[in-house]
Amino acid sequence: MAVVTDAETVKHICIKDFDHFVDRRPTAVSGGKDVYTNEFLTAAEGSHWKGIRSVLSPTFSSGKMKHMFPMIMRKANELNAKLCQETSKEKTIFDMNHYCGRFTVDVVASCAFGFEINAINEDNVEFVDKLAEASKFDMLFFLKFIIAPIFPTLVNTFDLSVWKPFRYHKQILEKSIQTRKETEQLGVYGDFLDLILEAQAATNKTNEKLSREVISEDTVIASSVIFLIAGFNTVKDNLVILLHLLAANPTEQQTLRKEIQDIIEENGSLNYQSVMEAKFLEACVSEMQRIVPTNGGPIERKCTKNYIIPGTKKSIEKNILVQIPIWSLHHDERYWSDPSTFNPENFMSPNKQNIVTGSFLPFGLGPRNCIAQRFALMEVKIMVARLVQQFQLSLAPGREELKLKKGPIMSLDDTMPIVLTPLVEE
Repeated sequence: MAVVTDAETVKHICIKDFDHFVDRRPTAVSGGKDVYTNEFLTAAEGSHWKGIRSVLSPTFSSGKMKHMFPMIMRKANELNAKLCQETSKEKTIFDMNHYCGRFTVDVVASCAFGFEINAINEDNVEFVDKLAEASKFDMLFFLKFIIAPIFPTLVNTFDLSVWKPFRYHKQILEKSIQTRKETEQLGVYGDFLDLILEAQAATNKTNEKLSREVISEDTVIASSVIFLIAGFNTVKDNLVILLHLLAANPTEQQTLRKEIQDIIEENGSLNYQSVMEAKFLEACVSEMQRIVPTNGGPIERKCTKNYIIPGTKKSIEKNILVQIPIWSLHHDERYWSDPSTFNPENFMSPNKQNIVTGSFLPFGLGPRNCIAQRFALMEVKIMVARLVQQFQLSLAPGREELKLKKGPIMSLDDTMPIVLTPLVEE
């Protein structure tokens, strides 16, 4: 294994010399009950990965995101209404890990699959419980990923598939897909599932052979589940961490609130363009991702052909796994001054223009970066903007420090209490 902590080398591996590092750590298992793992965009290799990526990419275009903006705003308004209702009962401290989780699962269920599960207002929702269970990326989960390609017979014999926790959601998705196809409702919902099924249909028409190899029914299911899991857990953690950082930094919180108020005064409301172009909001989100990268673990790339690191005599041989430690790069004093301090000015002009490519990797870098980053950023920005607009955020007593769990990737403490004080409209 090779570990790379130099931003210039990271740029070469992820962008300039990507043809040497197309694949990630092998995770596929042949046959058995784990057929869907081979279809995960995050796990697919070579031309198969490229084919899936090319079909899915248009579903995350800026035009498609603009269409989903009202759906997310509706859910953000529902959560704000719920929190306002709770504060009217003299409740002041809220576990934002719980509330943000309910928001993100409502968003991903409605925007991705057309499901209205009302997680924000309902306490006992099986869909939410199963999703939380499937999203526990503990040591056992990662061990399964590691041993899968090494001991496939063992995985199949004892049903140790990483896919196992997702079977509940797979069954729901299969029924939804079948219903949409049988009732000819494709395109009616405008959600992620519609978009990917339309992409599948279009690929069928243009290249029948390519469709069978790339956008099969298994691929549709696997891609949908990955989007569901990532859209729930990662976005929830981003939200909670940023709310904590804003509560801990009242000056930055007030600067952000002023920006949101100015946008509303100018436009009458928060719309897609104004939210996505809000500079200080963007800076706050980026700085949160720098100081506490929510995927926490390293980026991994498998060397697919012998490689000489540019400007050196060091080589990386074929099949060697390369790790790029995100946390280390995000806190490296070569690239960031006072890296442990929350400072959104790092991402405001002129500092933003001086960020070294390869030193900031919240969504990865290059062709294998996160395909859904536009959606994730939009979701975080909308919810944070609405919360800051309506509430003053303060740290709960005894919870001044951000509590993180140790493990293979960064994860939050089970609870994240924050004091919410409704703002009086002037």
